[in-house]
Amino acid sequence: MTQGELFSESVGTDFDTWVHTPAGREIANNFIRLAWQMRNRGFSTYSGWAIVNTIRWHFDLEHGPEAGETRFKINNNWIASLSRFAMEREPKLKGFFRVREMGKKKSKVIVVPNGTVIRPTGQKEE
Repeated sequence: MTQGELFSESVGTDFDTWVHTPAGREIANNFIRLAWQMRNRGFSTYSGWAIVNTIRWHFDLEHGPEAGETRFKINNNWIASLSRFAMEREPKLKGFFRVREMGKKKSKVIVVPNGTVIRPTGQKEE
């Protein structure tokens, strides 16, 4: 599989469109599979970033440096979206990833697995 097949620029930057492409489904399925492995190993939470980098590592190991321009790349901005997608698709993974609340304004608000919302000192609830 080539880089273009895994992560095509023609798909654009819309995660919701990309995740339903063959390449997006493959990556999302691998992400969810690795999340379940960590969950089954006993972790109550884990890092989406670590899982994406594991997928990158396996791709590089399999294809080597000769992959050149076809090396696996994924937008780091989509790691949180992959985490949310995994938790929506697999309800038993709910809370496995720590993600910030989505909203109109960027905030430093973090929702932890038990549903507690953490806000920086002085930030008011909207």
